[in-house]
Amino acid sequence: MRILIVEDEKDLRSLIQKHLSGKGYKVDSAGTLGEAREILGRQDYALVILDLLLPDGNGMDLLREIKEG
Repeated sequence: MRILIVEDEKDLRSLIQKHLSGKGYKVDSAGTLGEAREILGRQDYALVILDLLLPDGNGMDLLREIKEG
């Protein structure tokens, strides 16, 4: 299963990524909506862990984009 973490707090993003990778998941991460959109354009994910308050916008906007896909 491939997971994308979208979280602007670097330490929290790293902690989640390390934990999930240790459980055998393939994990990518982004710190902004822009980075997440770029990554999502290249790869499909089974799960996106999404922060709602990001420096370049609202995570709900990205959620809507993913849903409309």
